[in-house]
Amino acid sequence: APFVSGAAALCWAKYPNENYLQIKNRILNSVDKISSLSTKCSTGGRINVKKMFEDPPLVPDSISISGSDSVEVDSTATYTCTAKYSDGTSEKVQPTWSVSPTTYASIDSEGVLTGKAAGTATVKATYEGLSSTKSVTVKKTPVSISISGSDSCSVGISTNYTCTAKYSDGTSGKVQPIWSVSPTTYASIDSGGVLTGTAVGSVKVKATYENKWAQKDVEITKGILTSIVIAGASTVYKNNSETYVCIANYSDGSKKLVTSTSVAWSANLFVPGYASVRMASDGELT
Repeated sequence: APFVSGAAALCWAKYPNENYLQIKNRILNSVDKISSLSTKCSTGGRINVKKMFEDPPLVPDSISISGSDSVEVDSTATYTCTAKYSDGTSEKVQPTWSVSPTTYASIDSEGVLTGKAAGTATVKATYEGLSSTKSVTVKKTPVSISISGSDSCSVGISTNYTCTAKYSDGTSGKVQPIWSVSPTTYASIDSGGVLTGTAVGSVKVKATYENKWAQKDVEITKGILTSIVIAGASTVYKNNSETYVCIANYSDGSKKLVTSTSVAWSANLFVPGYASVRMASDGELT
């Protein structure tokens, strides 16, 4: 008892902010186990004052993964793990690494990730009962890209263009590039590759993807006929005549009065013994 009391006094002097339970635990946890004392005292050993003054090792509160958000197929990227402790300090640690699904990537014990196929993989680090994850995009870099679509587009009409990437393994696929057109005087293009003609002229459509680019020459032509309408009286009285005209509407917003020689006129109404109509080639209805 005197030895324990003296140890408790020393311990409290060193750790004045701890309560009696914390001091008690320090004493109990400092005991050296001795087999001959296992049945003679509750602790089964003797007190070790030196061990009593040793602080327990810090346990991390959290861990985090550092490294690239993406990796190329057949290339590698190295990831590291940092542990953060309750005292505000942090340090690099060596966790257990894993990745899923393994279809897209593999990772070794040192945190070196190797891209296997295009897709999204999740890297996981486990250390001292804690874990952290990081999403990594595995991608293929194209060797070239090309643009597909019409060589011409009419004013007021929209035309869709697509971009295809070709890869070093011989495969290819549609991709979503950054689209642009110049000069913008004659056309505009949206993020989906839809080109709209605004004035007659020549433009270059450009696609940029993963530091590769492609261009296509496109001719913006005058507006095309989109519809026709007939203008004239809505009522024609018996034995009277009315003349009708045809107006053409174009994609550029313009209108044009169509000459009678360019229009095939017809009218159909025949009720035997009551009424009939006749449509002349010049648009005159009787």
